[in-house]
Amino acid sequence: MEFNTLTTTLTTFVGVFQAGYSRLAPTINGLLAVLAGIDIVLLGFWWALGGGERLTEVIEEILFPGFWL
Repeated sequence: MEFNTLTTTLTTFVGVFQAGYSRLAPTINGLLAVLAGIDIVLLGFWWALGGGERLTEVIEEILFPGFWL
């Protein structure tokens, strides 16, 4: 009779969760890259249309997606 049933069950759950994360990680990284690209393009449009006088807001807009990535 084995008494490590809980340990075996928890080990199985951890293995399943790690496998799920490793499958989703490339998709999530790609999605974050696309969203950061969209944000940078919109920032460029905003700056080209005359919104670039306030440099601190431009720097905040650039750093915010970098924080998430």
